[in-house]
Amino acid sequence: MIAHPTTTVNDVNPMVPTTMGALLAEEWTIDPQSILPSFFEMMMIAEARRSGHEALKSGFSFVESKLDEFVNNDDSPVAGAASNSDLSPTTTENDNNNTDENQTSPRRSRWFEFKKKAARILLYKILKPWNPEIRCLIIYLVQRGSLLSSDAAASETIYGGKRVKLETRATGASLGYSEKRRLTPMSRKDGIRLAFLLSFSTYFEERVDGYFQSPTSSVDDSDTIVSSSSSSSSSSPSRIQKLKKMIKFLHPFMHISIQGVHLVEQWRFLLGRSVFFDPYSKFLNLVVRRVTEQDQIQDEKNNSSKKKQQNKLLESTLDTSKAILNNALFKKTVVGVLTTALAIGWMARVRKIRQRLRRQVLPNQQQQQQQQQSENNDFIPPPPAPLAAKNPDLLSLPATVCPLCRQTRINPTATTAGYVFCLLCITSHVRENPKCPITGRDCPESALVRLYEPNTG
Repeated sequence: MIAHPTTTVNDVNPMVPTTMGALLAEEWTIDPQSILPSFFEMMMIAEARRSGHEALKSGFSFVESKLDEFVNNDDSPVAGAASNSDLSPTTTENDNNNTDENQTSPRRSRWFEFKKKAARILLYKILKPWNPEIRCLIIYLVQRGSLLSSDAAASETIYGGKRVKLETRATGASLGYSEKRRLTPMSRKDGIRLAFLLSFSTYFEERVDGYFQSPTSSVDDSDTIVSSSSSSSSSSPSRIQKLKKMIKFLHPFMHISIQGVHLVEQWRFLLGRSVFFDPYSKFLNLVVRRVTEQDQIQDEKNNSSKKKQQNKLLESTLDTSKAILNNALFKKTVVGVLTTALAIGWMARVRKIRQRLRRQVLPNQQQQQQQQQSENNDFIPPPPAPLAAKNPDLLSLPATVCPLCRQTRINPTATTAGYVFCLLCITSHVRENPKCPITGRDCPESALVRLYEPNTG
């Protein structure tokens, strides 16, 4: 078992206590000469990791609350936006005097608003049921990138920590099977495993706590997952009820067990009985140690070697590119491909503009035609020209004289041609010959119009 290296600081400062109880006071456990971090430093690393998780959770909760507020305030923004006729590509503005830009700009803004609302609703539907899973994936990617790049978790890099592998070898078999331990660089596989454990453990605890705190709502959210895995739909409710009871019964024991394992490992690390601060590190035999000056020198050498390799690769790529470009056939091929691509893009853009103009112009033309047709239907034609008189001598009489009896009109009556006669004269004439006596136009007795002149006396 590896303990914290002891120093001869007591020879210099006799005020430093050496009892086991003094180890519990953290100000006495920090040893700057030790390669292993102190308990206080490890607690700070763990607290930084927990604070990062809580900050990410708070950010997701804030976004979810804003999206929830937006969705609740607008019951169906997509339906309302989709019902707007301006969103259809076949509709246009009613004002024909506006230019194409004035017509398309409101449509573009409304279409942008529609897409923004749809994106918010889609994000809300994805974020609400899968919030812990998304955060678990983000934490895994962050921890994986940090472990593979700097051999340390994200919170460990802040306090100058580094992960190494603790290897154990059995030596001296004939002398009693003694073990020899050494620290080696962490492998890529161990870094990926540790990143998965650090992210999945937080996700698992959060999911289990959520199921226990509100088992009805949490399990109902996962009904689709449970029902899809079950073979028959009738057995789904019973399985869900069993899952609820099992989670409610096992959650206290699981919570106490997980917290107890972490507490035991931390207590052993505090007392110097173990070099592992958490069970995940013990499972993978990964130890957190301080970054030394040799590590910084080695990192600089690695970075310089990587830069040299990148420069060599870049130079070889440039040389290959120059050799390829010098080939005339390749030049012709590139020119042909670029010309074809530009021509296709130009044709597609022209076609798009043509379709847009067609969508804007054709409805306007149809509207103008409909307006012209409506105007033609409402137009009142002029009256027909008067017919030529067959008896023009009768027109030379005064206006108050009947053309038939040549006397003052009694009970004036008009024919279809507009000439006025006496009622008795025109009635007797029409009964014998149903035509106007002046124009010869057909005028039955039923078409006669009785006129009432004002009393001039």
